Amino acid sequence: MLNIEMTTFDGRPLKLKPNTKAKITAVIPSNLLSTAPATIPMWYLDTTKGIWLKDGVGTKQGNSYIAEVSHFTWWNYDVAYPRIFIEGRITNSNGIAIANSQI
Repeated sequence: MLNIEMTTFDGRPLKLKPNTKAKITAVIPSNLLSTAPATIPMWYLDTTKGIWLKDGVGTKQGNSYIAEVSHFTWWNYDVAYPRIFIEGRITNSNGIAIANSQI
């Protein structure tokens, strides 16, 4: 996963021209290289919706994945798995709920 934020010298965000793409490269960790698939889905974080959206594909070239993106944001090379949700409560030994606990 990587976050691409580009700004001008005075801090204004840079955007790609319409209908253009930027090439991004991510090195595949050496312990995963032998099992890395030839292509992998690309996902970006939609910060308005708070979810990852599939958009494009990364192609394995040597020890890296190469992809083209149409905008700058959080990008992730990843395989989708079914979502699971875990729900529960944290209680003390008397069964009383404990608020703001870390597990």
